Amino acid sequence: MKDSVSPYNGVLIVNKPSGPSSHDMVYRLRSLLGIQKIGHAGTLDPFASGVLVMGIGQGTKILEYLQHQKKTYRMVLRLGLITDTFDCSGQVIEEKEVRFNQEEIQEAASAFVGGYAQVPPVYSAKKVNGQRLYDLARKGKIIRMPPKNVMIDQIDILSVREADVTVEVVAGEGTYMRSLAMDIGYRLGVGATALSLVRLKSGRFTVEEAITIGEETSKELLIQSIIPIEQGLPEFKRLYLSEENVSEVRNGKQIYAFFPTAGPAGVSSDLGFEKDELLMACDQTGKPVAMIRAEVNGSFAESLAHRAMNRRIATLVKVFGVM
Repeated sequence: MKDSVSPYNGVLIVNKPSGPSSHDMVYRLRSLLGIQKIGHAGTLDPFASGVLVMGIGQGTKILEYLQHQKKTYRMVLRLGLITDTFDCSGQVIEEKEVRFNQEEIQEAASAFVGGYAQVPPVYSAKKVNGQRLYDLARKGKIIRMPPKNVMIDQIDILSVREADVTVEVVAGEGTYMRSLAMDIGYRLGVGATALSLVRLKSGRFTVEEAITIGEETSKELLIQSIIPIEQGLPEFKRLYLSEENVSEVRNGKQIYAFFPTAGPAGVSSDLGFEKDELLMACDQTGKPVAMIRAEVNGSFAESLAHRAMNRRIATLVKVFGVM
């Protein structure tokens, strides 16, 4: 089935406020833009705020690549406070008086830098048999998920004010900051709860460039703020296709050695790719046509083209509609 044509395609960087869920922001944008094909790259908990990368129209097709990128957070956690959700929205289970200095807290937090097995909170958006954990938990069905390996690149303790600790964390995909707060607290022997959480950065997108959506946000401003797909994925190498190749690819034909090496303003295809590398195939104006996976390296592909050998050099992964 062909994609329905969307008048807007790309990525929108939204500064989600504390309160609404990530899905609430999707519904809000659908209403404001008047289109249904909108998604996001990486859930932010309702109590959290900050960068939420939204895919608009054909931009939803690149969300999986944006979701894998590193994220930076600033979190305030309270040591000695334990809630059932690991954040300030939950029911208090236990409170303890604590007294730690910044050096002790940094030492405990640093133990989680690198890969570690993290248990997702029982109140989360993860699905089990099609139902979200928080829905099951509210019905009294507590399901404890097995640990999942996550990657923490950096944890810095910015300040300590009695039991309240401000931390900045750089982490990989799928890391629960609430669980990290609790794990740091448990390592100190007192537990902890996340009081506030801001996602400062997602990949290369920062909260400073994000747009805040309020009651008076205009459709025109949203449209002007949409980042084209090709700008949303600048790290992928490009192969430029002829008009004939573009038409064939959109109809499902794979990528063969006969492709032109010049794109917009004479820019050459980047043939410095390796076998199995993910690439972006573009038309002569630089607009994305498809995400493709190389079957050979770039120098061999160039050699095949020069020798007029009609061999497949890449496999289609995702084809973008006409934009």
